[in-house]
Amino acid sequence: MWNIAHNLGGFAAPILAGTAARTLGWSWGLWAPGIIALFVGSLIMLTLKDSPEARGFSPVEQITVTSSRPDHNESEIEITPETSVENLSLLDNLFRNVLSNPFIWGLAFTYFCVYVVRQGITSWSVFYLIKEKGVIDAGAAAVRVSGLELGGLLGSLIAGRISDWYIATSPGGAVGKRIQVVMAYLIGVAAMLLAFKAVPSGKNPSQTRCFLLI
Repeated sequence: MWNIAHNLGGFAAPILAGTAARTLGWSWGLWAPGIIALFVGSLIMLTLKDSPEARGFSPVEQITVTSSRPDHNESEIEITPETSVENLSLLDNLFRNVLSNPFIWGLAFTYFCVYVVRQGITSWSVFYLIKEKGVIDAGAAAVRVSGLELGGLLGSLIAGRISDWYIATSPGGAVGKRIQVVMAYLIGVAAMLLAFKAVPSGKNPSQTRCFLLI
């Protein structure tokens, strides 16, 4: 759900901002998304609860295990965040389990590189399309850029299906196979960025396809 909301919001925002800027003036390209975000954020603050328990549901992280005591009597123990085996403070947990883990740093660096591409495209490609690719105005360019998020939504769903199939049909660890699918996607992103640069101005369908595949 988070991934879908992430991509749908990114898909709709350039269209909304570009259309508002073209019809009402450039300042409304900022005001229109801001007003909608303020309304939706206020609605979430008024209706969202902190935990499932606050809505009358059972705890999500409650785990029941069967443990054998020294007297050979089996009993059930409930493990919750409040009764965890090792109660660490937030700072201790940060240093012990996050900052000292090299895999977390590797994942963070990967996300950094991906978001350089993502933010670069969403923030600057509208201007690049107008200046270098002959797009007529910001509204038309924004519609084209929104294809990035639509393609990302479809691509993430397809990646999930591919990785599930790969895990089910071959031996080995699940995490490693998902990483291999991600690596293949990154190669595809690099190829589509080069293709987008090579597409001449005026080739609108080709530019749109490049954004969808990025």
